[in-house]
Formats: sequence, C-alpha cells, structure tokens
Amino acid sequence: MNPQGRFSQKVKIKDKDQPFVEQRRKTPASARLRALLIATPLVSGAAVMMIELLGTRIISPYFGVSLYVWTSLITVTLVALAAGYWWGGHIADRKKSAGFLYVLIFLAGIFLLLIPELKKTFLLLSSHLGLRLGSLVGSFLLFFLPLFLLGAVTPYLVRLYAYDLGHIGKVVGHLYAISTAGSFVGTILTGFFFIPHFRNESILLFISATLMALSLVYWLFFQEKKRASDLLLLTLAVSFGVASLLGRLYASPQQQAAQVINQTRLRLVAEENSAYGQIKVIEANDRIRVLVLDGLTQNAVDLVSGLSVHEYTYALQLIARSYNPKGRTALAIGLGAGTIPSELRRDGFMVDCVEINPVMAKVAEKYFGFNPAGINLFIQDARYFVRNCQKKYDLIFLDAFNGDSVPEHLLSLEMFSDLKRLLRPSGVLSINFFGSLAPGYSFGTSSLSRTLRQVFAQVVAFGNPPPNQIGGNIYFLATDEQKDPGQLIEVDQNRCFPPLYESLSRLWEHKIDLSAMSSSGLILTDAYNPISFYDASTREKVREGMQLLLGKMLL
Repeated sequence: MNPQGRFSQKVKIKDKDQPFVEQRRKTPASARLRALLIATPLVSGAAVMMIELLGTRIISPYFGVSLYVWTSLITVTLVALAAGYWWGGHIADRKKSAGFLYVLIFLAGIFLLLIPELKKTFLLLSSHLGLRLGSLVGSFLLFFLPLFLLGAVTPYLVRLYAYDLGHIGKVVGHLYAISTAGSFVGTILTGFFFIPHFRNESILLFISATLMALSLVYWLFFQEKKRASDLLLLTLAVSFGVASLLGRLYASPQQQAAQVINQTRLRLVAEENSAYGQIKVIEANDRIRVLVLDGLTQNAVDLVSGLSVHEYTYALQLIARSYNPKGRTALAIGLGAGTIPSELRRDGFMVDCVEINPVMAKVAEKYFGFNPAGINLFIQDARYFVRNCQKKYDLIFLDAFNGDSVPEHLLSLEMFSDLKRLLRPSGVLSINFFGSLAPGYSFGTSSLSRTLRQVFAQVVAFGNPPPNQIGGNIYFLATDEQKDPGQLIEVDQNRCFPPLYESLSRLWEHKIDLSAMSSSGLILTDAYNPISFYDASTREKVREGMQLLLGKMLL
C-alpha cells in the first residue's frame, strides 16, 4: 500500500470453494506509515471512552448524575459508533485514501472544540424536555457527531491496513484489539487522573488537540500532494484551535461566568472537578456564598455573619438534640460546607465526619471557613466506614447528597441496620431528605418512612413544604426508644440566620403525619432500590427552579 492506500497489483489466492479467486493486493505501507496507522485506533479508542465519561460531567449541571444520564450517554455512544462503523466501511471502499481518514479525525477534533460553546445553548434547549428525554437529546446534540466520526476510524483502517486479504481476519482482530486497548487507557486516565485534577473544558481541549495533532502528522509527513487550498484550510483550522485553546486556558472563571440574573449579581469564585462531581462556589451580590454540586445548591453562607442561610443545617440539630438532649458524641455523614460538624464541635461534641470527596473538604476549608481541627474527618465512602466502624454514637446525621439526591446505597434497609448498630441505646438518627408530600410525588418520602420503620421502633418527620410544591426538605428522626420531648429545644437567636428564626421556632408545629403514608412506597433494599426512578419528576422540578435562579452560571 502506498501512502494513499491504493491497489498496486493483482494476485491469485486459493479458495476452498473455488479453485482460484482473483483478488487485488496492496503493497505493504512503509514502516513509519504503518506505525501511524497502528497509533490511530489506539488514540481514537481512547478518545471515545474519554468523551463518554466526560459527557456525564458536562451535562450533569442540568440533568444530574442519575441512571437516566448514564443511560442517555451510553445510548448515544452506541448509536453513534454503530452508525460510524457502518458509514466508515462504505466510505472506505469509495475513497481508498488515508488522507480522507485523517480529515474525519480532524473534524472530530473540531467538533469537540466547539462543545464548550455549544453546550449552553443545547442544554438550555433540551432541559425543557424533562430529565429523561432532555438528557438523551442533549447528549445527542453535543456528542453524536464526534463519536460518529471516531466510529468510522477502525473499519476505514481495516481497508487501508489489510494489504494481504488472505489474513483479513487477523488484521481486523489486531485493529479492534488496539482500539479496545486505547479505550482501556482512556478510561483509566479520565476516571483516575483527568477528571479529579482538571476542568471539563481542559480535558475536552486535550482530546481535541490530540486528534488534530494526529491528523497533522499524516498531512505533514505522509500526504503526497499538498494543494494550496488544503494548506490554507489547514492553517485556518489550526489557528482556530490554538486561539480557542489559549482563550480558555488564560480566561479566569470570573471572566467566563460573571453575570446578572433577576437583579442578582452572580460571580463564579471557584470551579473544581472531582471524581464525585463538579463543584462550583458562587457569590450572590458579594454577600452570600453558595456551594453547588452538579448544578444543585448544597449549602450557602452569609459572608458577613458566617452563618448558614439554609434551614436544614439548623433543623437537623434541633430535632436530634431535642430527642436526645444528653448526647455528647456525633457522627456526621456528609461534610458539605462543614456547617453541621463545626456547630457540633463548638457545642462540645466529639465529632466524627465522613466525606467521600476529598475536593469537597478542601473547598469547605478554603471558601467556607471550615476548620477541621477537633473533628475526626474520614475521607471514604460512608457505607464502607459504617460497616467497619466499632464506635458508638449518641447522634448520627445523614446529610449526604450527590447533586439532587441521596446516593441510593445510603438509603436502604441494610444501611439503616448498620447505622442502628452504631447508636447507643438512646441514640437517634437524623436524616435530611429532599422529598415531597404532594399526591403522585411522595414515593420517595413514603418509601423512606416504611424502610426506617422496619429497623427502628420510632420514626418521626418534620417539614413544611407547601402542599402543592414539588420538593422540599423533610427531616426524619429514627430511634429505638419511644420519646416525646413535647417541643424542640429553643433556637439560639445569636447563632441563627435571622430570616430563618421564626420558621425554626415553629418547626415542632410542622410534624408530618407519617401514618397516612404507611400503605404507599416500598421497603428500599440493596437488591431493589428504585427511588431515583420514581422520584425523577421531583428532581426535574427542582432543577427547573435552579435553572431559573442561576441560569447559565450552572454551565
């Protein structure tokens, strides 16, 4: 095969069904070109998996990281690759030129380069279609074309590299093995290295630059006929890529995201990628600092007083300490901005805190004034910690959110049984749950209530979501001792964000009648926990509200 991948001579190959079958044979390519052709499926295979993994991080601010998002990304990837395989085989027979293959790869790099600009428009448009259809359409609009073009690479390479048709099976096997090896490398690098240490846009730019560089190597060193128009097009494309790369590398987060929404000046203070989601720190009117994980607010602090502006940070403690006023040891599952562990330590508690995300701990300390001194902070999965813990606690707080929901493996019969083992006889478990009481939307709330009742003798809940509001904080308390404190302990007005004082003082009046929910919902177990499926509508409404509040700041 010459560098253009054309036939050069005829040979006769023996076939078991026919005496001789006349076929054409390619002259083997040069060693350097063959090396490039081997490197190509390695790079394209890695790029495919990197795009698929990174895709969830790109669309998560608007659709979360639920099963629907992963299903959408996997579906788009498989459809795009299947279409690319089919089209790549057909076009390879027509073009017979390695040069055209590297045009396809270069175009894939260009499309990836455009995603950071296109994502805002595409995701805003598709978000109105709901969680399921919206995540599917958004994934298709952003990722189908580059994945389709990369899918065409391996069948096209088979046409170029198979200079001996008598060993076509071996060639196909080798090329797909190399491509799969590339996918393995891309998966490991993305999940273990790139996502925890670099911004999503930087990773996309790296993939794009690598694909375009691969094409440039061919055009500069192996393309036989270089026309002036080709060189001009190449120069323009490279200039565009370099300009985009430099513009994004040197633009600060504040420059990229400062905006005014609903007469509120929003400023992006920090943006961190992590293995467990994208973290953003946003300031509103230079007064309120907000912690955002995958597009959902986790906590917010008033910069003047240092107090949390969210009710749940006070309510969880009020309820737990009212039902166990003599408690002095506490376990906090989920760190967030560090408000609850810090307040417990200030009141003299011995506090253990479990947080799966090391980046969250750094953000809490750097931007929200969290001081880990005096708190035993464990960076590990809560389920693993609980299963191996031998301590006993008076109070356990479960406030671990993965974007818009508590991870399913932390809301199961088995998890609650393990937590009960860690409680002292008079100990209490306090849970912050984002659910609904509205008809048709209360599956999660009902299921959590039923599951807790299977483990604990007493389960109560507080909250005051408006009857017609889809989604709000509901505070569950579970214990093995039947208790009725009669009222909640008094709210310390000096340590409470002023606008929340009245509602917290009246929280006892908003005790929820769980008996009305006893017949609905399911008992959630490790084997069957469909809470994310049935609560999808609730999360959709919550994200719609966040989009109105923060708009493109989420992206």
